[in-house]
Amino acid sequence: MILTSADDMTKNKASTHSWLSHPLSEVLDSSGRPLQERSSPLYSKQTTLEVSCPYSGNRAGKVMNQSALDQIVSHWPELIKTVRWLTPSQPTVHQAWRSCVISTSLPALYLAQSSENRVPVMMASLYKAILGYSQVLTYLLLAAEGVADTPLNQLGEPKEFSAWLDQEEWLIGDLQVCAGSSRMIEVLFQSLRSGQREDDTPSSPPSWWHFPDPTSLFWENIMADVGILTAQMIQAQQNDLAQVLCSDEDQRLLDHPPLPLLHAITATPNRSPKDAFRLFPHGHLPAKLIEFFGLDIL
Repeated sequence: MILTSADDMTKNKASTHSWLSHPLSEVLDSSGRPLQERSSPLYSKQTTLEVSCPYSGNRAGKVMNQSALDQIVSHWPELIKTVRWLTPSQPTVHQAWRSCVISTSLPALYLAQSSENRVPVMMASLYKAILGYSQVLTYLLLAAEGVADTPLNQLGEPKEFSAWLDQEEWLIGDLQVCAGSSRMIEVLFQSLRSGQREDDTPSSPPSWWHFPDPTSLFWENIMADVGILTAQMIQAQQNDLAQVLCSDEDQRLLDHPPLPLLHAITATPNRSPKDAFRLFPHGHLPAKLIEFFGLDIL
């Protein structure tokens, strides 16, 4: 394989689905809450209950969004069922990441397909619950070769994973901390670890699901697009750090990443655009991503 210049990446930028790059910062759910909560300019302290975090660990005493937590809790059973339905049994890190990508892509896809300008509350709750996992798994996948093929359960037991998140301060944002309890974090991680089980996982999609089957070619193409967006984000960050003048498109990508997982790239500033290949299993690079880079496979 021969990697060509960044110019070839620029030529291929139009290859991603336009709806996937749609900013969600001003999107509301059907209850009127901003999809991206504190990151949205529509966030209002007058309509949000902010409390001092009651949990132990690094989050203790910091500002927490109780309103967002209440919304997630109200849809918790259906949310867990959906996560398990989206995830194959005993998944690899890549497969769990894929489920997270689907979950956090749904609002943009819904708005692209619907005449509505707000997303259903259930969809918003799933987005908010999963976005942190999408960031952490992206970070781990980009960090080293071979993580994509690693069984998710090798990342540790749920209690161990939750403790690691707290220790590494993944649960602390710039303005608020993660509102989910340690138990909720553990249950959601266990749902990703278990995925579908023949004994009690429903084989039919959730009642609110009106999208392509999660195993379909449609989502395979979306995964390739996410790989392309990841490479673009890394290149834009490199240009920014090197004080190279960014294009308007790259600046928008840096200022308003369309997917929450792209925020994970800023946690590791010395990435290479071709590290986007690490998101995928060995021997299963999407053809679209290979073409985007201008690679020749001999």
